[in-house]
Amino acid sequence: MNLLKRCISVFAVMLAVALVWVNSAEGTQPLRTSSLEHGNRVRTFSYYVPTGHDIRTEAPLVISLHGLGSSGAGQAVLTGAAAVAEQNGFIVAFPNCFPLTGTHPNLPALPGANLQWNIGIDMSLQYRAGVDDVGFISELIDYFAEKYNIDLTRVYVKGMSNGAMLAYRLAIELSDRIAAVAGVTAPMTVNFAEAKPQRPVSVIIMMGDQDPVVPYAGGRVFLHTEATAAFWAAANGIATVPQSVYLPLTAAGDPTLIRRTSYTGGLGGAEVILYTIIGGGHTWPDGPQYAPIAAIGRVSRHINGSRVIWEHFAEHSLGRRAAIMVEAAEAAPFATQEAIRTARARHKAALAAVEDLPDGEGKKALIARLRAVETRFLPALADIADHWGRSSIKMLAGKGIVSGYPDGKFRPEAGITRAEFVAMLTRALELAAKPETAARFKDAAGFGWAKGAIGAAVDAGLVAGMPDGKFTPARQITRAEIAAILARVVERRLVPVPTVKGVEFADAGVIPAWAAAAVRKANTAGLVRGFPDGTFRPGRSVTRAETAAMLHRLVAER
Repeated sequence: MNLLKRCISVFAVMLAVALVWVNSAEGTQPLRTSSLEHGNRVRTFSYYVPTGHDIRTEAPLVISLHGLGSSGAGQAVLTGAAAVAEQNGFIVAFPNCFPLTGTHPNLPALPGANLQWNIGIDMSLQYRAGVDDVGFISELIDYFAEKYNIDLTRVYVKGMSNGAMLAYRLAIELSDRIAAVAGVTAPMTVNFAEAKPQRPVSVIIMMGDQDPVVPYAGGRVFLHTEATAAFWAAANGIATVPQSVYLPLTAAGDPTLIRRTSYTGGLGGAEVILYTIIGGGHTWPDGPQYAPIAAIGRVSRHINGSRVIWEHFAEHSLGRRAAIMVEAAEAAPFATQEAIRTARARHKAALAAVEDLPDGEGKKALIARLRAVETRFLPALADIADHWGRSSIKMLAGKGIVSGYPDGKFRPEAGITRAEFVAMLTRALELAAKPETAARFKDAAGFGWAKGAIGAAVDAGLVAGMPDGKFTPARQITRAEIAAILARVVERRLVPVPTVKGVEFADAGVIPAWAAAAVRKANTAGLVRGFPDGTFRPGRSVTRAETAAMLHRLVAER
């Protein structure tokens, strides 16, 4: 079946789904409905609040995304999630995609095509119209935080088919807000195959190997289901071999068989669980057989999809993720330079995870533990104890941006070479090493230790060589040269910097014409300053302490 026929099958089947989902066994209360405005569009949703919910008590939030051609109310019927929410005390929301009408060049007019999510790939009116579904879901989280006092560390997303595709996208783009996602009857779309989630997110996948609508084996638009699991295992830093078991057959007469493959031991306790429903179709486990088996495949009755997904969700939270990552940072060894680099990476990842948490005593406690870890990175540097630049030097040393000499000294008043400055700057900006770029300089053989940093800075457009084709790495750098480099950092927006009131330097007349504009830009960005007498002294060599102060201002805004 070609792609067009496949899409027609998806649209037609899911439209039929929307038409037949009319009644369901919900919780003890009816669904509520509401709306919010996002991106100049009114976005609607249904939701269920369990009986006895107390606004003073934080409840988890599960967002359940419908498939193509369906609706939030239809998703509630399909999943029976309100009953699970009632039993387990969480709020469940069923948002609606934004309906669009009409046609667009290169998009066939297919049944149900107006009801789908923007999954980040050019196959829908929603994508062409720029419907911001990621922003909508983020704002939906804020809505429930304000109205119902949800636990912001326990927000989860699950989806059916097209909704599952959006769930994976949300795990990538809202990894700072979502603790876990589940995708049912859909692997990931190929447009995210090279994506880099910023945080670990646990992922549950449920997929029938006989799905006639969205193939288990993937295709031009979809990854293979097992490749989807492998993607998330790698994204979560899972290196262990996955373990597979077959689940008990609990429903008499049900010919399906379920294999659970578990990838565990990820960053922050993240896991990936793949439920392969052998003989299963484009259906929700233990949901309705909403269309004939010949059209959509078979429903498995051996597990209840919504209950199993919640059991996994309940094991994960942003707080648990942050605490585990802090523990990993605390346990990192410091025996070798490679170990120290690994320890710094763990510390950085843990700090990002902690920053995702809502403010409170738990967050403060984790930050205090990380500050204690930071002291392990700090070298003694005996010659800065009473120096004016001590705080900047120690902060940058803790981040691995600057370092001392083998004798344990920093030598704050020593000059700094062009190579040394570029090395410090690229570490501050976290630029990837590019030694091949630096190899073009005639004197490249003389600065092997800094070749990667110099190449990175050249690639970023921050530095250049001399007219004679050399880089001259050992020449001491001047204040005017540093101002020019930092001005390029500002121009290229490599870091966010504020605009401050600049000063007119007393020696402005001696600042070289090539550097005058750069000095003004770096000064109004707060990165370079003058001396107490009001001068800038553009030709003066820069000390290591002065460099640390400038770079401290640079990274302080990150």
